[in-house]
Amino acid sequence: MTTVNSLSGGPTSSYMAVKFPADIEIFSMVCIDCHNATGGWLKRRPDLIKYANEKLEKFIPIYGEFRATAEDPVIIQTMIELEQKIGKEIIWVRGKSFDQLIRERNFLPNKGSRFCTTELKLQPVFQYCYYSRY
Repeated sequence: MTTVNSLSGGPTSSYMAVKFPADIEIFSMVCIDCHNATGGWLKRRPDLIKYANEKLEKFIPIYGEFRATAEDPVIIQTMIELEQKIGKEIIWVRGKSFDQLIRERNFLPNKGSRFCTTELKLQPVFQYCYYSRY
C-alpha cells in the first residue's frame, strides 16, 4: 500500500511529513492567471518563481509556466525548506487556475458554494496519485 502526505505548508502537515514520512509527499499549489494578483511579491522573489516553475513543470507540464499564486510566499519557502529537512523530493502539482475555475463556474465561491479546495487542491493530488506510477 502506498502512503501519501498532502502538504499545505502549515505546521501540522509539515510535522506529519517530518515525523511520519510517506511514500509520496505532495503539495498542491493554487495558481492564478493574472501576473499582478500577488501584489508584486513574486517580482521581488524571482528565486521562488524559478523554483516553483521548475517543480510544477516537472510534474504537471500541461499547464506551462505559472504567473501568480494565491499561496503566501512563506508557504513556498516552507516547502523548499521542508524538502531539505526530510531529505526527500516533494511533488508539486496544480490544477486549473483560479481564473479558469471562475470562468467555468460563472460565479465566485461563497459561503453557500465552496469549491476551491476540492477543485484546486484535492483533485490535483488525486489525479497525480491516480494517474502516476503509484
